[in-house]
Amino acid sequence: MRKLIVLITGIVLMGNQVFSQQSNTLYFDNQLPQSILLNPAQQNDCKIYFSILPIHFNYSNNNLKYKDVIHHGTGIMADSLIIDVPNMLEKIKKVEYLALEKDVNWFSAGYHFKDFYFSFNMTDRIDAKISIPHDLVQLAWEGNGKSFIDNEVNFRGLGISATWYREFAVGASKKINDKLTLGVRPKLLFGKVNLWTHRADFRWNTASSDYAYDFHTNMEINVTQPYYTVNRLDYDYEGDSLIFEYDTLPQFGPTEIKQMIFDRRNPGMGLDLGAIYKLNNKITLYSSVVDLGFIAWKDNPITFKVDGDFTYDGWDVQPYLQENDSINQAHLDNFQDSVIHIFEPESQTSKYYSYLTPKIYLGGTYQWKEKVNLAFLSRFEIYQYLIHPSFTVSANAQLKKWFGGTISYSFINRSPANVGLAFIFKMGPVQTFMATDNFLGFIWPQSTRNINFRFGTNIILKCKKQDSNTLVN
Repeated sequence: MRKLIVLITGIVLMGNQVFSQQSNTLYFDNQLPQSILLNPAQQNDCKIYFSILPIHFNYSNNNLKYKDVIHHGTGIMADSLIIDVPNMLEKIKKVEYLALEKDVNWFSAGYHFKDFYFSFNMTDRIDAKISIPHDLVQLAWEGNGKSFIDNEVNFRGLGISATWYREFAVGASKKINDKLTLGVRPKLLFGKVNLWTHRADFRWNTASSDYAYDFHTNMEINVTQPYYTVNRLDYDYEGDSLIFEYDTLPQFGPTEIKQMIFDRRNPGMGLDLGAIYKLNNKITLYSSVVDLGFIAWKDNPITFKVDGDFTYDGWDVQPYLQENDSINQAHLDNFQDSVIHIFEPESQTSKYYSYLTPKIYLGGTYQWKEKVNLAFLSRFEIYQYLIHPSFTVSANAQLKKWFGGTISYSFINRSPANVGLAFIFKMGPVQTFMATDNFLGFIWPQSTRNINFRFGTNIILKCKKQDSNTLVN
């Protein structure tokens, strides 16, 4: 059981070494071409741009900080680091969500033509989310003989959604009139690897009167990987064994790696929508919905399902008091077979669908001074039929022709301690940028729930001439 505790703790702490997408700080900065990734209605002032491998990392969770789990002890343990599982249980609410997104943009470009702005990008995206219910961690720490007597162990919310896919996107925005600009960004997707728990319903009740167990499970796990074909994964009742058959052993040579990188056998579609409305000379409103879409997994898919209810009220020891070991073994086998028949594990190799994680942005800017805009942004991410919100206020300024910056303050994942910074430097046609929604996370990583950064270089050509009073937004 202690090994299980360490494993679960490791999964929770893994989030302090990975990242997930936000970039709220850059949302309103139309001087930066990457802002169209969050709102396809944005139009850059330069006629042409190319990007040079911009990279984005971001991690977030909704409850735990590193110091909630690992910290210095007290008394004789003051010089040692301890794993504080009771404190971790207190901090975890109902479900702990860990999120990771890592984007590598291989190529992107934009072209401004009259009232239109066209863009293209090719990006590899890794999107992983893990949800760990409080009851799972508590069961691993206490067992079922303490808090869960006459109380149900409920793993509702347990799940993982991990996807690596390539995205080809072509965007277009148009100024409808002096006030309204609309944008759309259709995307063609090609999945590489997927692990997805479509359902994860597991409940366990322990009665106080006779310690009988009642189990209920209804789980469905989907997996796709390009290395080998799974022909069979099920339980052989006659042979009394789990059968796992595949064509060949996994290979990881240049051929297999090339096949995985250029695999187009898991197609999908996505869509981003955006709008910008200039209410008056002071206020501009923004809205967008990004990452609407799905992927059809057809390359070596396998779906494993378990569904059933089972009651265990103890053993009848009478048959096992006999000296004949073969009879004892037969009783054990019968019990095992009855459990397997109740839950009916089965597998399928037909294609399945997974869905992107939609994000909704709503906000606006206010012209405070000649070179400064104030802004407010709300972001809503939809995962497991729940809405995960974040809110950001920021000040955006174009201080010099060669330098602009943003400072922001965000409430993300129930944490108010997120101060963001962004800098944009321009030397001739070369534009370099760096941004984070929480630079404090790099100073005090043990106290943060959210760490991210984005950086890269753009080549921008034929930009509109701006006077000293031109605003960032």
